Amino acid sequence: MTKVHELRLALDEQGITTPIFVGVMPLLSFRNANFLHHEVPGIRLADDTLARMQQAEADGNEREVGLQIAKETIDAICADFNGVHINTPLRHHEISLELLNYVQAKNAVSV
Repeated sequence: MTKVHELRLALDEQGITTPIFVGVMPLLSFRNANFLHHEVPGIRLADDTLARMQQAEADGNEREVGLQIAKETIDAICADFNGVHINTPLRHHEISLELLNYVQAKNAVSV
């Protein structure tokens, strides 16, 4: 069960029906992920996320893996919530635009 789904269940258990936008901030690098996890109060990344970013650093594809993790998180958010808030990481607006296009494409498909 994802943390996003756990949040949905906790809100449901409390009878909270207020619309909520869950935020996503794409990871730029293992260094960025490690900083967020250890230095920013309230942010804790899953061990597998840190491991994926560490492997991405070794493989030289941190941006791509960070985007993939963000897309997976967006998928989980869209399954349980009505909106997603995309945080632009360190003035990398092109990453936010790519994720915005991803969200719009998901919403254009009828399921």
